Amino acid sequence: MITIYKYELRFGESEIGLPKDAKILSLQMQREIPCLWAVVDTEKENTKRRFSTYGTGWPVSFPEKLDYIGTIQESHGTFIWHVFERK
Repeated sequence: MITIYKYELRFGESEIGLPKDAKILSLQMQREIPCLWAVVDTEKENTKRRFSTYGTGWPVSFPEKLDYIGTIQESHGTFIWHVFERK
């Protein structure tokens, strides 16, 4: 079944099981937790996907091996986070 699921990320490194060919739609903070939403086919097997979250001004490890997903801001606007998928 094709549906939209939400996945919570951790600050730093996250590894999430998403169904094969899942398409990421959005990246936002929800209750101070970074989350991504994806269109998934629940009948497909999960594959592990890895994400890295960096704050503005932080050094970025191996930028050539990262695909930019999006930028999110905490509700108070204190911190800005940039999320990448590791290739």
